[in-house]
Amino acid sequence: MLPTVVVETLISPFKFWHEGIHQGMLYHNDFYEQMHQFPITERMQAYAKALKAGSRGFKVCVTVSKTHYTVWVEMRSRLDQPSERPARLKVSNSDLAAA
Repeated sequence: MLPTVVVETLISPFKFWHEGIHQGMLYHNDFYEQMHQFPITERMQAYAKALKAGSRGFKVCVTVSKTHYTVWVEMRSRLDQPSERPARLKVSNSDLAAA
């Protein structure tokens, strides 16, 4: 599944508690959890991380600001796959080369 790319000013950020404080956001009636943040110079790494999560069945959104990219995973898609937290996904050099 390809990630949705959104300008960060169009989301509604919030914080929530689940075994610690996490960053979340609301976009088009879907709740997302922040998976990773990259500097604006690391666009390919952000997109590769998003593609990898999407290939594992997660609904993914990438937000773009003037300073960074943020990869978010939709919370309900996380619940469908409780055995794996998306924050633990690894991006290899072959993933970056394929992107």
